Amino acid sequence: MPISLSFKNEKLVEVLKAQQRLAIKAAVAVAVNAIKLTNAPLQRNLKSKAEELENYAKKTYSENITDGLEGQAATAAKDYLSKVSKPELTSPLRN
Repeated sequence: MPISLSFKNEKLVEVLKAQQRLAIKAAVAVAVNAIKLTNAPLQRNLKSKAEELENYAKKTYSENITDGLEGQAATAAKDYLSKVSKPELTSPLRN
């Protein structure tokens, strides 16, 4: 008994759908890996920028603002700025 044409078409459609699913999975995997490769340098850059911000607040900004203030205001500003902690800058990308 010969195989019907509609049966062959159904099998072909199933194979094509399976190939399409594999192609989509591969595209998603490539995109995920690209994001993961971007995350590490971004995290290093954010850490560096956080340290720069901390140093700016503790040193440069502290010196500049205390030059414009006198007495207790200058002392209070300098004390406050010397206690500024490093900001937590985190990447919005997940691993």
